[in-house]
Amino acid sequence: MDDTLDKQQGNQEQNNEEKHILEQKQQILNNSGVLAAYEYFLRRLCKDGFPSGNVYEYAAQAVLKYEKKKQAEQFRQQTMAKSLAELQLNERLKAQLQASKIDGKADPKNDKNEKNKSPQKGNKDQKEKNPQDKNQGKNDKKDTKAQDKTDPKQKKK
Repeated sequence: MDDTLDKQQGNQEQNNEEKHILEQKQQILNNSGVLAAYEYFLRRLCKDGFPSGNVYEYAAQAVLKYEKKKQAEQFRQQTMAKSLAELQLNERLKAQLQASKIDGKADPKNDKNEKNKSPQKGNKDQKEKNPQDKNQGKNDKKDTKAQDKTDPKQKKK
């Protein structure tokens, strides 16, 4: 009697291990998308009927079509998630801006722009220097042309 109980317990443990392994395999197939592609192929096979050509080519085309659909869906979900995150960020920034206006604080962007501005006198000085620099370069070119015209014999050498 003890032998039969031991065998039953051993069989039960083995069944539990097999069930656990089977569940792991099922989970791997679900995570990889192979099972979903297989189901998609079977649905197409039922809908379109048995192909007249090569069944393997038909299956390969069905799986490729499924992969394209899945990738498009993932891309759409990613772009929607990004746009949602951007929208939430914009809403937070608007709320902060409104809160700063209510509190009477100045906009930090305007403060930065005012610090970076140089005085107007400095800008005028730079404008006055630039035309002189441009004319200086033109005068140098004119001088070399004048020398070329006066010494035509030196060019021939």
